Amino acid sequence: RIDCSGTFDGNGYTITGLKDCLIDWNTGTVRNLTLVNPNVNTSYHRAGAVASENFGTIENCHVVGGSVKSSWEDTGGIVGNNEDGNILACSSTATVTGAGATGGIVGYNAGSVLACYATGSVTSSGGYIGAIVGRRDGGTQTACYWSGDAEKGVGFDTDNTMEVGDGNWLT
Repeated sequence: RIDCSGTFDGNGYTITGLKDCLIDWNTGTVRNLTLVNPNVNTSYHRAGAVASENFGTIENCHVVGGSVKSSWEDTGGIVGNNEDGNILACSSTATVTGAGATGGIVGYNAGSVLACYATGSVTSSGGYIGAIVGRRDGGTQTACYWSGDAEKGVGFDTDNTMEVGDGNWLT
């Protein structure tokens, strides 16, 4: 795990089998990266395949398959805690399991989530489960879509996401 305060551009590359969050603390920009079958499993910090905590920008990052699991709070397929950051054009099909705010894209959102989608299974032993965002606290979700077993797109607070229940993503 690393901290990022500059730009981490994946240039369209893929990382397979990641065992921990790629970035611990992001205040810069992470973009253009795909993580295939990550197996993130932690009991001591917020968890997301791309970043534990985001105060910067995460753009065009995708998690394909795998799992993100934490027995702590704030667990998401892309980011655990999006405190004051931006998450743009990201997607996740990972299975996400948490103990508090748990979401397919982000566990806790006080920032901005724009044009993202999630299709993985999302569960939590502590509540606040959302297909996109587990818990929203002043943040926004715009043009976000989901399908899967979650009851709604945002687990706590206003749900302004769109479920694609019929499998027709074109409409």
